[in-house]
Amino acid sequence: MSNVRKVLSVCEAGAPLSEWLTEARRGGRALLILGEQGAGRSAILRELQRLAVAQGVTVAETWCRGDAAEPPHLPLMHLLESLAYDAGEPAAPLRDALDKWSQNPQAWHLASRLIYPLRELARRQPTLLLIDDLHRAHENLQRIVLNWLVALRVEPIGLATTAATPHKSQLLRELEQVIGERAVGEVWSLRMLTREETAQRVRTMLGNPPDADALAGALHDLTGGNPLFLSEILTSLHVVDDLQAHLRVVQRRIVEYFHRQCNGDWSQLAGQAYADRHLAYHLEQVQSQGTKPLWNVALAR
Repeated sequence: MSNVRKVLSVCEAGAPLSEWLTEARRGGRALLILGEQGAGRSAILRELQRLAVAQGVTVAETWCRGDAAEPPHLPLMHLLESLAYDAGEPAAPLRDALDKWSQNPQAWHLASRLIYPLRELARRQPTLLLIDDLHRAHENLQRIVLNWLVALRVEPIGLATTAATPHKSQLLRELEQVIGERAVGEVWSLRMLTREETAQRVRTMLGNPPDADALAGALHDLTGGNPLFLSEILTSLHVVDDLQAHLRVVQRRIVEYFHRQCNGDWSQLAGQAYADRHLAYHLEQVQSQGTKPLWNVALAR
């Protein structure tokens, strides 16, 4: 059996994902994927979904928004309703249980009992449940996931969830602890990409361009190896012809990214630039290009 806790990058997830899925099909496993914004949590869920579908596993997925427009029960209800729809007639007991809960969605004890028809369904067909951004979920939904852990150990059910770090949820910390103490699954902590992994992504996405190592080094220094940020930049570089043009696009995307992180507040962006010489350099370079006059405000602070 694999180690309960792993530290890895999104580039290293392929083999561990296959191993985890094999174990889940044999007897049920949980997977909690932790990482900072852009570390690749959702990308790993998508790859896991692809692997499972290719192996004939029934897959259902949901995403927790956590805002006022989302009723607390909605992500779990959506997850199990889609599973019941895809499974057809064998899912009749699950549909009946869901109907009862939908009439009184505040009755979370009914949701806890959904694990029983879910287990019956999984005995007919291995099942994978994917819940993205569990840190945004209502605490009652997080508690359901926690309570389900032991019940899915003996059935071919995989339960994979993601959560952003750092988080303040005591229930998520309990989830980590239970997974470790009872060996019911794995906890992955995603790290940022190394320079070598960044260089490999540059070559893969840009077709091994001239000066690839120089470009990869600059990108790694500027993004900190953030996979999402790196992918956004590399996608934009497909239409650019030379390294200097590459770097100019990189500089613009770097500043745009941090501007979004500051919620459009140029003064806050300027404050970050004072503390980060790399960001300050790129603000100056973009200003010299004359493409964003508003950046004068930040630079003049």
